[in-house]
Amino acid sequence: MSKAVNITSHLLHGPWAGKHEGCWKSRFPNVWLAVLQLCTTLTLLSRGWLMFRWDSHIRGLCWNEELLTPWIEQYTDSSWDDYALHSDPYITSSIEWLGITLMIISGLCLLLRVPKLAWLKWSLVPAFLIMTLDAFGNLADKDYDAAMAMEYALQVGTPLALLMALTRHKWNRTWGWIVSLLAASCFLGHGLYAAGHFPLPWSFQTMSMTILRVDEEQAKAFLYLAGVLDFIVAAAILIPALRRPALYYMILWGGVTSLARVLAHYNPALKYNGLDPWVAEMLVRSSHWLLPLLILALLPSYTKQSNRRDDSRDE
Repeated sequence: MSKAVNITSHLLHGPWAGKHEGCWKSRFPNVWLAVLQLCTTLTLLSRGWLMFRWDSHIRGLCWNEELLTPWIEQYTDSSWDDYALHSDPYITSSIEWLGITLMIISGLCLLLRVPKLAWLKWSLVPAFLIMTLDAFGNLADKDYDAAMAMEYALQVGTPLALLMALTRHKWNRTWGWIVSLLAASCFLGHGLYAAGHFPLPWSFQTMSMTILRVDEEQAKAFLYLAGVLDFIVAAAILIPALRRPALYYMILWGGVTSLARVLAHYNPALKYNGLDPWVAEMLVRSSHWLLPLLILALLPSYTKQSNRRDDSRDE
């Protein structure tokens, strides 16, 4: 029990706490980092569950005949037909174990600031690689649409965002700019689909029609407006004078679009009210609103750093 209390204490106070631990200002870096740990945990846990329970786009890569045939024929004694006949159980087992791995790492994320367990932060590297492989499989299934790669940027980058925060003590400005670029990419990718530059996903339309009680044309008009706003905030987050309102919008819209997965698919007549896999689909998008929230929390630090640079120039 005492170990659990100590771990919880480290999550909130950690090695960066000031001398006055009761002061919010001194605890802020540790609360901020605890939220980033939670965001990473939710992202990896839900993606791991989706892979374990509901399969992964990695399967599409494993069934890509054009891609794999040269490798199979060169490095094994089998043909593509032999591979196709016998490989499916091994593919299924591999995907399940990759999902289990992500779920295990998601739990480790909560322990990364316990002093004796700090080395566990390097588990975020294989987590990033698994997330990248799954995203690449989805990208390949969508004929390598650029918008799909952009949409996944924030989710895939979440483990690296935590790793960078853990390995750098003066990370505020660099971290903020890198994650701002990832957020801009995510919202730009969503906007390209919503505005119709790429084929509008039917899932976008059905969620809009179900939640808003509108017809198909009204749903398309709503999504087009949302897409235009996504374009605006993707650019605005990179402009210092416009960054704050852009982040407010990202927090709101990122949270709403995540929650929409549950609201649109809730059905009391189905097992678990139809919420599996949709709770996981909501949680895997936690980074879409939590990371903008963390960028927003760092803005006062940006201002202080800019003021210090201006003062040094004046001197």
